[in-house]
Amino acid sequence: MNIKAYAVAAIASMTLGVLPASAATIVSTLASYNGPEASSGFPIDRGIIGTFNYAIAPGSSITSAFLEGTYGTSTVSSSTASFNASVDGNTAFTVCGLNAMNCYFSGQAYRSFSIALSSATFASLLDGSASLRLIQTSNVNIRYGTPTLRIVTAAVPEPSTWAMMLIGFGGAGAMLRRSKRKTATKVPFVL
Repeated sequence: MNIKAYAVAAIASMTLGVLPASAATIVSTLASYNGPEASSGFPIDRGIIGTFNYAIAPGSSITSAFLEGTYGTSTVSSSTASFNASVDGNTAFTVCGLNAMNCYFSGQAYRSFSIALSSATFASLLDGSASLRLIQTSNVNIRYGTPTLRIVTAAVPEPSTWAMMLIGFGGAGAMLRRSKRKTATKVPFVL
């Protein structure tokens, strides 16, 4: 490898080295929810059962978010009424489906779940708090253990970082272009 190739590799590695750390995971948990018993009138809006509070680093963007927890609590560990959830007022989605075997009927205690939130919710999560609303859709009680909001963020490079990166790639490109011109194939002239 010649000196110019080493120089190009060095510039490229320095340019990539100025990018900030890639990702951070933020976790906020609420107390387990044991709702009142109901046998009719579904769906029943149980209201906001709590608010997740967390801190997102300035200049970060959300890449994914998840609502997690368990079907069942210490009160009734093996099942829950079916329910939907809404995070920060966004459209409700099904957490435990009506008569779903994984959550509605008795079974293994404290079955865990993780549901990816839509990217449409990310903008509302950036302020550092998110409310959790539950809507009951079947008989008995909602038993939602350790309601948890998990957010994955990525740092957004600052303008100066982008400038350094562009200068580095521009320099690497110029060196490559220059070295190609000088190493043009020479054909010897033979008489």
